[in-house]
Order: sequence, then C-alpha cells, then structure tokens
Amino acid sequence: MALIVAGCAHAISTPRMTEQEVIRVAKTAMTTRFPDSVAMHEPYHAEFKQGAWSVWGTVPDGMRGGGAPEAVVRDSDGTVTDVHLSR
Repeated sequence: MALIVAGCAHAISTPRMTEQEVIRVAKTAMTTRFPDSVAMHEPYHAEFKQGAWSVWGTVPDGMRGGGAPEAVVRDSDGTVTDVHLSR
C-alpha cells in the first residue's frame, strides 16, 4: 500500500510538461482572447503547483494597474482552463 501511495505522490509533484511547452500553449490561448496584449508583456513565466501551471506575463516598467495576460494550464493534458488579465 505504501508503494502505491508513494508512486501517486511522485506523479503529482513531477510535471509532465516543461515550462517552455506550457508557455507556448498558454500564449496561444492568450492571443486568441487578448490579441493586442500578449506581445507587450514578454517574457512570460510559469510555475507548477498541484497538477496545474500558472503562466503570467511581465508588466513593463511604468505601466500601472496590471493588465498582463495570465493563464492556467492543466499539466495532465495541456488544456488551458483559464485566461484573464492580471489586476
């Protein structure tokens, strides 16, 4: 039983996708929703936690109030589950 639990815990904590793959998938969805905002918020970053990736863009110096595209990507199948602008 402990071996099964240990195997499941390891699978959950190890991402299937790389950061670069996730950013590419997220930027495609972000561009569809916010076509004029994606390029101005390069570079993009991603963080894996609990089976999903959070992807966010950089807010340029001097820009106030957020507005950078953000997305959530499910690691198991690469599905983008949320796309929005930061606050």
